[in-house]
Parts: sequence; C-alpha cells; structure tokens
Amino acid sequence: MKEFIMGTNPDSRLRMWWDGSEPIWVTMQKLKKNVYMYYWMGCEVDILGVRPTHCEEYVFSQSEKSFTDSIEKAVNVLSGRADMAAVYYDKLDVDGHHYGPLSTEVRMTVHRIDLAIQTLNQRIKDKNLQNDLNLILLSDHGITEIKWMDKVIELELYINMSDIIKMVDPGAVVSLWPKQAKFELIYRRLSVVGNMNVYKKQEIPDRYRYKNGKFVSPLTLVADPGWFITESKSKLPYWNNGTGEAQGWQQGWHGYDNEFVDMRGFFLAQGPDFKKNLRAGPIRVVDVYNLMCHTLGIQALPNNGSWSRVEYMLRRGVSGGDRPSTLFSCVLGLVLLLLSLQGLRGLWNLCQAQGNNYMNKYSRPPSSHQGKPTSSTSSHAPPHETRTSVIMKTSHIQVYRQNLLIQGSKTTALVTAGGRTACAWL
Repeated sequence: MKEFIMGTNPDSRLRMWWDGSEPIWVTMQKLKKNVYMYYWMGCEVDILGVRPTHCEEYVFSQSEKSFTDSIEKAVNVLSGRADMAAVYYDKLDVDGHHYGPLSTEVRMTVHRIDLAIQTLNQRIKDKNLQNDLNLILLSDHGITEIKWMDKVIELELYINMSDIIKMVDPGAVVSLWPKQAKFELIYRRLSVVGNMNVYKKQEIPDRYRYKNGKFVSPLTLVADPGWFITESKSKLPYWNNGTGEAQGWQQGWHGYDNEFVDMRGFFLAQGPDFKKNLRAGPIRVVDVYNLMCHTLGIQALPNNGSWSRVEYMLRRGVSGGDRPSTLFSCVLGLVLLLLSLQGLRGLWNLCQAQGNNYMNKYSRPPSSHQGKPTSSTSSHAPPHETRTSVIMKTSHIQVYRQNLLIQGSKTTALVTAGGRTACAWL
C-alpha cells in the first residue's frame, strides 16, 4: 500500500497524490510566469507535468537563518526575475508541537518571526516596492494544548490490532483500513469509545468536505479536542529534545474539528490592492485562493471558495499597466499571532476577522458591507492585470505551517504559516 506522509517519505512525491487539482504555481507556469519557491512542500513534484521555475525542497525544521535567507531571496527575485515567490518555514509548528502553544519557547519563536517580518517590510521599502507589492499574512490551521499521558485513547484496549491492515496518522484524526471480514465488528466496538467519533466513509459529516476523496479510508476516527488517538501509549510520538534520548511527549497538536476555536487561523493583508484599516468578517481557507488569483491577475479555476466573502477587502478601480504584486505569509495560532502583532503594528494595512463566533466576541457585528458567509460552492475571481507574487510558509501555531507568496507584474508576495489566516479568523 502506498502511503502519503507530507515531506517525509518518497511515496509522497508520486503524481498519483497530486494530479487531482492544479496548484496556483502550476497555473502561473502554464501562463509562462516565473515562480520561485523555497522549502515549499510539493514544489519538487511534477504536478500535471509542471514544476515551478525554481524549487528549494522542503527540509524539516529549517534554521532561522534559512528562513531569513529565503525572505531575502524572495524579495530579490521579485525585483525582476520572478512573477511569484513562495517560502515555507516550520519552526513555529515544530516548537508548538514539542513545547505547547503557550510555552516560552513558542513565544520566543513568534518574536523572532516578528523580527523577520519587520525586516521583510524594510527590504520592501529599500527596494521601493511599497506601491507594487501586496502583502498577505495567514495561517492554514491552529494548535491546541494536549496533556502528557492524560487524554489518550488506546485502540488496542477496544479492538484487536491484527484486524487492522493499515493505520495512518495517530493523533486528532486517524485513518483505519480494517480487514473486510472484521469491518462491522471494528466499527461497533469503536463506536462506543468515549472522547472520539468514528465514521464510515459515507457517514463523514458533509461539512468536513472529506468523504468523497478517493483516498479516504473505510473508517475515520476524530478525537475530541485535546485528546490523542494511538494504538497504545507505548507508541506515542516521543521526541528527543535535542539530546538523543526520548524525553517526553508532544505538548501541542492540531487537526481537530475545524469548528473548535483553537483550530482557527488568521489573515492579515496590506498593499495597493487592499483597503486600509479594515476589520473583516470571517472567511474560510479556501477563500484565500480567489484573493491570490485576483492579486496575481490570473483567472481562478473552479473552486469551493466564495468570492463574495473576500471581494469587499479590495480597493475599487485599481488598474493600470503595471499591477501590484502580492505577498502571503502563513502563521499558526491565533494567540501567537496576536502576540506578534505588537511588533507588526503600524506596518500592516490590517484586515482581521474573528471566526464563526465573531458576533459573540465583539460588542458590534461587522458592518453590512463586510463579507458574509454564503452557500456558494464554486466561485471565480475576475481576472486582473498581470502582477508578481511570493509565497512564504511558516509552520504552525501555525505561524505554524507557513507559506509566503509574493506576486505582481512588479511583485506579489504570499507568506503563510501553519495555523491561522490573515484578514480573517477561519
């Protein structure tokens, strides 16, 4: 059985996993645009027979110097050679897992990322790109604290593990391939286990947008927030703390129900295409694609994002021969992002959103002109004039899995970090 584990095994590079959709960098390359990507997972794969102009392959837990060097390279290539650039940095994700989202180590990592983003802003000014670059800071998921040994679901206590052909990804969401003759027995026994839900493929809730995937397992287990599913405690994911010896369990995790507040992301944006000082309503991760296509001046492919949830963030009447570029940055957790904003204050034209509980958290709702969730399942962003982009990804707390994209006819940059999404809470 082939197995996909992002960034860690050769099987994950097989085209069978990737050719079901077209990433934005592939679309750009098809349009003869130059795309430079740094440590971005997937850029080393031939997707639909296409690779970016330049790809520096993903390396687990890159150094801080690798991150700052990637930013420097991205800005440099966007000054002329590149139409889009992307950078990924996973240090925050790694520290969030190892030490927990509220740890001193994570706070220090956020501070260092904040300094790097300040340096990025200064480099943009040094190259006089302020009016030619859109900057987007976002994350793809959040993170929550998990308790060492206290909230663990051991599957071997309920089922015979020899009846399982394959188990993938211990943690918040587990995929199981039981032996066919044992399927119903396994399902019944796991259905009564507390602190998790078990779904047959066809019974997975529609809101997960998951059950129709061709690689989805026959059984999917979803843990309650803070709980961890594994075969046994003896097989928990220890880490060596840099000493060579197993020191302890992970202290943070993600992948739980996306309605759980700790899983939400953030979204921030600045630049000539974006309104200033706007606090946005909630958006979804899939909505960001339409914004990216718009700032890059390319036609969005059919997608599940909503253009109406993001269109109002953009200035009207932006046009001309040389279009601005866009920079996207992904950062992990909501709390961590708020911490980092202390250093970013005054540097960003801010778009923020609170998530699905916006009305509960704030005394006044978004104004009527702000984006509202819609039932639209397919949306196309209108084409724009050409621009350049850069994507930067920072991991976790996501500044936990991060993506940086810079785009524009002059330049566009995108930076993403695993966790939240800039301009909106997800």
